[in-house]
Amino acid sequence: MSKIDSEILKWCIMYVANLTPEQLDLLIKEKMSIFGQLLSEQTILGIIASELGISLPIEVEEISIKLNQLIPGLYNLSLKLSVKEVEEIKTFTRPDGTTGQLVRVKVCDKTGEMWLVLWDEQTSYAHNLKPGMKILVSKARTTTDGLGRVELQLDKMGTIKILEEKQNASV
Repeated sequence: MSKIDSEILKWCIMYVANLTPEQLDLLIKEKMSIFGQLLSEQTILGIIASELGISLPIEVEEISIKLNQLIPGLYNLSLKLSVKEVEEIKTFTRPDGTTGQLVRVKVCDKTGEMWLVLWDEQTSYAHNLKPGMKILVSKARTTTDGLGRVELQLDKMGTIKILEEKQNASV
């Protein structure tokens, strides 16, 4: 996002949320105190927009972000994680009659744990994952599950790379 895009995004947030420039600057400073230099101003504006209920696709640069910092609506995430649990692959029928597959993988880092949800062709990654493995999840996004908890999902071009295969590895 360019500087002009950032200014347009600020204006949109102020307009839609009925904020003054001072109020928005305060929100930006609050987020900067939480994330420091980990996130760009554009990404922080995207997070603020999401928290205010303003729907925007937010792209996060490849940075060192931890599970406890994730909120719904982030895209293009790359995370180094450990596998904690791999559920069985479930097959289901969609309303249009096609068959789909789903598997949930519990992943963790030093700050917490959450589910990584793999759909359809992506479920093939689960065959090679075992508890304790270190993995690199690339091109992931955050959503919420049916109970409102944050979860990870791979985008269509997302990948999982095994970094370390030894059991009980920690990130």
